Amino acid sequence: MKKSKKMIGMLLLICAAMILPVSVNAASKSQTKKLLIAKKWSNKVDDPIMAYSSKYTFQFKKNGTVVLKGWRNKDYGTYKVTGNNTAKLTFKKLYMSAPGEGWSRAGGKYTATIKLAGKKKFKAKFKGADQSNVTNGYFY
Repeated sequence: MKKSKKMIGMLLLICAAMILPVSVNAASKSQTKKLLIAKKWSNKVDDPIMAYSSKYTFQFKKNGTVVLKGWRNKDYGTYKVTGNNTAKLTFKKLYMSAPGEGWSRAGGKYTATIKLAGKKKFKAKFKGADQSNVTNGYFY
């Protein structure tokens, strides 16, 4: 009887240990999404004269969409939280503002991966962002 109780206890412990990482990972993804949608994220620009052309701002929404605005660019896309503190972004609707012409749709698409570094900044790495002036770096 004692052996069977110990065996059942061990099995329950093993089951709990196997389930725990899944729920912790889900909670981490949920927390990552909450951090992303909590505010607008912008890069820091040290040169005030160039701030108008160098500042970019991300706005993440609850529905999984993201907007990246910067000098003469408005890029619309989607994001998916891929892990603890990481997300993949895909931008497919790119708009450019040309002097004298206003906003028009640009061709192409690009992706970005982001990694949160604490609650106050993330690092973004862009791939294929030829139609945008955005650059890799930290956003706060």
